[in-house]
Amino acid sequence: LGRPKVVVIEGVHFEPFLSPGDRVIVVERGRYRRGELVYSGWSGGIERVAAVGGQQVRIEGGALFVDGLKVPREFLPLSREALADARLEGAALVVPKRHYLIFFPARNYYLKGEDLLRFFLLPERAIGGKLALRYSPDIKVLP
Repeated sequence: LGRPKVVVIEGVHFEPFLSPGDRVIVVERGRYRRGELVYSGWSGGIERVAAVGGQQVRIEGGALFVDGLKVPREFLPLSREALADARLEGAALVVPKRHYLIFFPARNYYLKGEDLLRFFLLPERAIGGKLALRYSPDIKVLP
């Protein structure tokens, strides 16, 4: 396990859960599970792991399906605008080994379908750690 580090939240993509200026402690773990909140400098910040290596993902009717099951609301990405993007409708893929599917806010307007879905794949080395604690403005243990 890596050393804990402090990350300051920027942007409004994750409100009301996290707000600009909030500080969170991130702990590197090596492997992460679906539903965990993780930090990645590559992806532009904090987001929930939607799927892990080996899982089948499909977008249908604005809903996320993993291994054929609709993902419950509490496990959906924080940045819901990425998942609601009509360009993802009908896209499907299997997450490669040692990769994670993470729906950070997208600004790639030229991609669609599986190409856009692949854009949200991050290699294991791109994950800086799991969010463990929000301590500003008030302390809150994160799931």
